[in-house]
Formats: sequence, C-alpha cells, structure tokens
Amino acid sequence: MGETGRLGKSEMAMATTAGSSRGIYAARVVERVELCREHFRLRFAVPGLPASGPGQFLQVQCNGDVTARRGVQAGGEDSLGSDAGEGHEFDWDPSAGPMRRAGRAEASGRAGASGRLDPSDGLGRLGQTVGGSGSLGGLGGVGLGGSMGLDFDGPAAFLRRPFSIAGRMELDGVSHVDLIGREVGVGTRFLSRLGVGDEVSVLGPLGNRFRLPGANGIGLLVGGGVGIPPMIYLAQAIAELNRLEAGERPRRAIAFSGALTVDLLALTRTGNAPRPGPTDFDPRYNIGEFDAFGVPAVISTDDGSWGWKGFVTEALERYLDAWITDQADRQRAIIYTCGPEPMMKRVQEIAARRGIACQIAVERAMACGMGTCQSCCIRVKKPDPARPPMPGESWCYRLACTDGPVFSGDDLLW
Repeated sequence: MGETGRLGKSEMAMATTAGSSRGIYAARVVERVELCREHFRLRFAVPGLPASGPGQFLQVQCNGDVTARRGVQAGGEDSLGSDAGEGHEFDWDPSAGPMRRAGRAEASGRAGASGRLDPSDGLGRLGQTVGGSGSLGGLGGVGLGGSMGLDFDGPAAFLRRPFSIAGRMELDGVSHVDLIGREVGVGTRFLSRLGVGDEVSVLGPLGNRFRLPGANGIGLLVGGGVGIPPMIYLAQAIAELNRLEAGERPRRAIAFSGALTVDLLALTRTGNAPRPGPTDFDPRYNIGEFDAFGVPAVISTDDGSWGWKGFVTEALERYLDAWITDQADRQRAIIYTCGPEPMMKRVQEIAARRGIACQIAVERAMACGMGTCQSCCIRVKKPDPARPPMPGESWCYRLACTDGPVFSGDDLLW
C-alpha cells in the first residue's frame, strides 16, 4: 500500500498478478499479549488470507490512517469498501501547517479522534480531526480505530515491515495469524501501540517455506530473539501433520530458544515442568507456545537467568552429542534455524560437522518483499558454475524475499 495509506497502481497490479497465493488484506487485532519486557504478540483476524506455511512472512503497513486502509484482496476488490484503490481529493489550508491526508472516517463526516503527537514519538504528527475520544491509551487521545491523519514533517515508517508468521488458526472461517514484535524503531513502535479492534494492512503470505521432516523424522528448531516466531509456527505445522497421518511413524520436534536474559525471552514460561538450571540441556514441557503442540523446549540465556547459561548453540551441541549420535538418527534429523546471523552461522557449522541437514530462514532488510527493490540480496552457491546468472562463477546472488527466506545451509555463502 502506498506511503499515504492508499494503494498505488503498481502495488495494486502486483497484488492482482499474484493470483490466490498472496494479496493485500485488512488485518484486525483480536488479541494482544505482552510476552516479556520488550516483546509483544498480536493476533490478527485476516479474512481471505491465502494458505501459508512456516517460514513465510507478512509485510505490515506501520503508519497512517488505520481506518482508511481497508485491505484490497488479490483480485483488487476492497473488502470493506469499493474505492480503496482510488485516489481522493481533499482541501489543504496552508495556515494549518504541513499537508496531511485526511482519514477516511473524517472525509466521510464520521467523528474521529482529536489531538496532535510530537514527532519525537516516532509516529509522525497527527493532524487535528473532529471531536470524539481516543481508544488508544498514552497517545494524547488519538484512537487508531478512528481518524488518523499523517503529516510528513516527522519520523514515520513509509515502507512495510516484514514479520515472520508465528502461528495460524482458522476460526469460524476466518484466518487468524500471530505476529511477534519488539519495539526497535518507528515501524515497530506503531505496532506496539495497536490494541484490540485496530486494523492495519498486510501483504502476503510471502517467501518460501520450511520443508517438514519426513515420517519418523526429527526436527530440531533453533530460534534466537526475533527468530523464535517461525519456530513456533513450525512446531504447529509438524504437530498438525502428525495428526493428519493418524500417528503412523510420527515426527518428533525439540525446540531450542535463546535470549540475552529471561526478561527478553519472547515466550511464555509455565509450571508444567521443573525450572531448568544453568547446566540443563534436557528438553522440558514448560514453554507454553511449544507445549501447546506437544514439543518440549531447551531454553538458554546468556546470563543464566533461566535455563542453560550461555549460547543456545552450546545447548544444541550438548544435546546432539548426547542424544543424536548414530548415523541413522542424523540422517532423519533436520535442524531449522532463524535468528541473529552469527547464531545461524554457528548452527550451520554444528549441523555440517555432524552430517545433519540444516534449513536457515535468513534475516534481511526488505522494502517490498516481492523481489522488486532488490534490497535483500544474499550470496549462495551455484549448482552449475557454467550456467547463468554470472556464468563462470561458483556463486550468485539470490533474494531473501522470493528465493527465500528459507535456504539450505549448505548453499549459503556467509
């Protein structure tokens, strides 16, 4: 969607040509949970969202008039109004300061919120609108469920932000997806202030998916920091596949999650198992997000405030050397990982040394998420150096958004 909250012609065309595999949709917040000191989880209801899988992501619009973004689906039809892709004229009074776009609620004569935000809050400034009261606490009476006009003289997130899908369910025929965020800039600050009932525009699902373990396989799910969300979705997918196959040669999964300290662990701790100590690397059913799918977890913190004291890669190594030791187990195991790049590099080294397959969901800055901007390049090995692109070279560039974000660890050139 355009920087002012409207669909531009080029973005409309991209959404339309994507067929049923992706689109632009209105996503309404139905649940918000604070996971730790800095991380939060938002659950969105997204009617009409195409099928997705673990590893895929959504591009989320993180600014502007929430009510004006009505969510144009892949066919180009506005799900909440027929003119979301059309331009609108409005009057500008030069004495009012920098030009802003009026929210649709204001333009239609409905009461909106009132008040201004200082640009230092990272959300841009809000223009004055007509009476009403705000629904979002701490923002000077501005309600994201009401009218919200955006000025251009302060910080604002004019590009969508990519978020890995952390889980998905279907309720009453409507898709619900989970996204986990941490406030690190203007875009995530906008998301961190969303509440139940607020709407944003999402584009997706985008990217490729993790390949699930085969029958009787072992999935080792290694996530660090903001790389934890796709591991939750992967645990869900493995559990659902086991249910579909009615228990014949079920797959096993073990989660490994790391954080600097327990206060930054973006997961829910439960009392379903004893608290792990600083030298414990045995999986336990005491992390709610994984326990819900029958997946035990090994938790590490750098300072030892919960679970293994040290890096999550150290706990992974100890587990592998204790329990995944024979060749048959290593051949049916797959290590999946997402998180900080040094962690993922180390995970790949651990897997390669033991002859275990490794799939890596890389982290890259993405402006469009669909291969247009070419901003998320990553170097990979070529299967045949004589073939294009770059004939004669043993490597080439691929895009994390369209060729990935999931790559085989053996193919990546860090």
